[in-house]
Amino acid sequence: MAKTSPLRENYFPHDYSMRERKGIKKILRDMGYEGYGIYWAILEFMFRDELMPGEESLVINEEYTDKVKNVLNNYELFQIEDGCYVSERINENIEYLEKKSEQATDAVNIRWVLSDFDKQYKKVFGQEPILSAEEINTLKKYYKQIPDLRKKYPAIFATLHSIKFDTKMFFTPRANWLLKDNNLLQILNGQYGELKTIVSENDKKIAQNTKALVKKELESISSKEDAIQFAVKHSSRAELETSDAAKEFMNTWNFTIQDFVKAGGKNG
Repeated sequence: MAKTSPLRENYFPHDYSMRERKGIKKILRDMGYEGYGIYWAILEFMFRDELMPGEESLVINEEYTDKVKNVLNNYELFQIEDGCYVSERINENIEYLEKKSEQATDAVNIRWVLSDFDKQYKKVFGQEPILSAEEINTLKKYYKQIPDLRKKYPAIFATLHSIKFDTKMFFTPRANWLLKDNNLLQILNGQYGELKTIVSENDKKIAQNTKALVKKELESISSKEDAIQFAVKHSSRAELETSDAAKEFMNTWNFTIQDFVKAGGKNG
């Protein structure tokens, strides 16, 4: 199958032993270095674009069309598959560059995985973890096994912080324990209880301020209309129908679900 490179590289590997290949030797014998240059011009074109029979003039220009056809068809260096010229050499180059690109991406991601591990851990435990080479390798393996591992750090560390062992009163599990014996996977699988979340001090302040404002607004209600507007702002129909506190609030101010819906209340 014809293969073109999806990568943004502007080069591809050039073997220093290319001239020792049988097909290349024949080109040099028959066409000299002009033929060798045409061969590389074909590869450069095919690295980016599919080349079909009848399009040979696109490689260089009309003047060289017959020579391009000669190189493509008479030296067993190219085949035609699915209506396109195919070069094993091109496929090898692209596979090499794709693998190289994947490795580079992995290297960057692993650096972020390690860096985020340190930062998120410090937020919870107040100090950076000291990991052995073996523990770092374990974390790298987890990166490949666990989708979105970095996003899971807050829940992992919050849960780790809460673990207590009744039989080990003087032992507190930390990063080194986390990266041994599949403990991280066990935390994610819920074997140490439901995953916890970390609430920042800023989030706590926002929640407290919001609660205070809602309380103040609730205390200022003096009529049925005020109560309905409060319900529209802070509740949904489902909450009014299922919450005992909401039902009591509706009874206190003598309004119904229909009143709520007419005032623009949410159905969800």
